Amino acid sequence: MKVGMISTWRIPCGVAKYTEELCYELKRLVDLTIYAEEVHPNSQEDLPIYPETETPFKYFRDWKRGENYDRLYNDIILDMPDIIHVQYESAMYNESMFSEKGLLQLLNKLHEAGIKTVLTLHNVPEFNPTSYYTGWYEKIRSRIIVTNELMRKELLKWEPEALATTIPLGSTIFTCTDKTEARKILNLPQDKYIITQVGFYGYDKGMLPLIEAMPKILEKIPNACLILAGSIHPLAPQVHRDYVKECIKKAVELNLQNNVKFTGKFLTEGEINLYLSATDIIAINHQYVFSLYSSSASAHRVIASGKPIIMNASDVRLSEFEAGKNCIKSTNEELPTKIIALSKNFGVQQLLCKRELEYAYKTSFPEIAKRHLEVYKS
Repeated sequence: MKVGMISTWRIPCGVAKYTEELCYELKRLVDLTIYAEEVHPNSQEDLPIYPETETPFKYFRDWKRGENYDRLYNDIILDMPDIIHVQYESAMYNESMFSEKGLLQLLNKLHEAGIKTVLTLHNVPEFNPTSYYTGWYEKIRSRIIVTNELMRKELLKWEPEALATTIPLGSTIFTCTDKTEARKILNLPQDKYIITQVGFYGYDKGMLPLIEAMPKILEKIPNACLILAGSIHPLAPQVHRDYVKECIKKAVELNLQNNVKFTGKFLTEGEINLYLSATDIIAINHQYVFSLYSSSASAHRVIASGKPIIMNASDVRLSEFEAGKNCIKSTNEELPTKIIALSKNFGVQQLLCKRELEYAYKTSFPEIAKRHLEVYKS
């Protein structure tokens, strides 16, 4: 079976990293070609996720957001795959929401050529019958993959006849470095109780409430330190940039320069592993603010770390995570209390880590790839 994957690829992007990990496993099951977004400069070309085991991918850089898809279509027709699979995130293909052109036109041309199509939706907007989206989900005429059940329910409000399959985002399996060694490598203090959030900085990541919680946490955990391990996305809109400035300002106002660390850089896979190895608690304090049902690659990226996770209870997007099972859920107001309590309860920490690892292996990329193959065959 020949499959073509349209996605961002080897750039600072959660969808790109997810696609690469998925494709490492998919290419064991199908004849796979990548149709990648053209970027300038191609700074990540030589940074594959698994350089020591990589076998070459066949891929083209032949499309660019906001432009037509003529080169992409021509490359696809030359190769003639059985299925084209689009990793769809609305900001990447935004022009297709408002016209018959763009991605929708490409899908129609592929169908006319006898090529079947699959779309993984990385977000689904809240249903609004007056929205520009009305009718678009019907017109794409594709098999749909969503990443959790709440996304599927929202999709069916837009298009009740949608052929939708729920496949969670894959979880990265890795072996942690010894905590002392990881801190030594990263030049982090050995005597701190570290709380870490991994991922791109932004308005929806709940960084400010985490910073504001630190004074109360420090009253009970005097050696507490919050690490925000990541950076602003290169294409982030101004609202995210203003938010990060507000976070830095708040940390200074609260005199937390020694207790809040902004790494401020795009982390390699190895660096992410080290920060997760070095931490005591992982925070996923994402906020539901943009009226989009989605999932989070960074949330799945950390779940195999063997560290207890505390997660924002109001973020309905991460419905695949269950309170008391593979995470502790907290409101912004409860963060100090919940983090302090979790830090003192070793038994709860052990139970959470055990269940997190069970979930991680259940949703590992080899397992997720098999579920994609089932969709392709159907």
